[in-house]
Amino acid sequence: MRTSRTLGGTLFFLAFFAIALAAPAFAESAASGETLSAWQIIVKGGWTMVPLGLLSLFAVGLAFHIFLILDPKALVPSDLVGSLTEHLQAGRLADAENFAARHDSVAGRIFAAGLSVRSYGSEKVAEYLNNSGRREISSLKRRITLLAYVGVISPLLGLLGTVLGMIRAFRVISMASNPVVQHEKPYLLASAIWEAMITTAAGLILAIFALLIYYYFSGRLQKVASDLEVETEKFALALSSATKTGEGR
Repeated sequence: MRTSRTLGGTLFFLAFFAIALAAPAFAESAASGETLSAWQIIVKGGWTMVPLGLLSLFAVGLAFHIFLILDPKALVPSDLVGSLTEHLQAGRLADAENFAARHDSVAGRIFAAGLSVRSYGSEKVAEYLNNSGRREISSLKRRITLLAYVGVISPLLGLLGTVLGMIRAFRVISMASNPVVQHEKPYLLASAIWEAMITTAAGLILAIFALLIYYYFSGRLQKVASDLEVETEKFALALSSATKTGEGR
C-alpha cells in the first residue's frame, strides 16, 4: 500500500511539471509551427529562470520527502504499538522504554518521553506526552510551511523577470532614433516581452503547485495529529494501568 501511494505521488508530481513545462512549447508550436523544448523556453526567460528552476527542484524534492514522512504507518508503526502493549501488560516498563527509545519514529520518541518520567506520576507523564507530541507535529509543520514560502517567493521572482523584460522593451522604444535598433526593433521588442511573459508564467505555475501541495499536506497533517493524539491517549492509559499494577504487586 505504501509503495503504491509513493509511486502515485511521484507520478503526480512529474506529470504536473511535465504538463506545465510543455504547455508553452505546445502553444508556440501551434502559433509558428516551430517546436521549442522546455530548455529553450527556460533559456529565453532570462536569468530569473535560474532561481525559479532551483526553487522548482527544491519544491518537488520537499513535497516528495513530506509525502513519505506523513505516512501513518511510518509515524505510528504497528509493531511499535503492539510490542509496547505487550511490555506494558507484562509490567516490563524498563523494556518498554528501551524499545521505544530505539524506535526511530514520531510515536517512538513521544512514547519514550512519557516512559522516561513514569516514576513522577500520571500528570507528569501526560505533560511530557503532550509536549513531545507538540514538538513532533511542530517539526513536521515547519517542513510543510517551506512549501508556502516557495508559493510566496516564486511569483515575486516571476514579477521581477517581468519588470526586467519590460525595462528592456521600453529601452528599445527609447532608442528608436538609432538606425541599427530601428532595423531590429520588432525583434528586440518581441524578445523583451517574451522574456517578461515566460518568467510570469513560470512563477505562477510554481506558486500554484507549491500552494496546492501545501494545503493538501496541511490537511493531512491535521489528520495525522488527530490520530496521533488518539494513540497517545491509549498509551497513557495503558502506562497508567501498568504502573498501578506494578505498585500493587
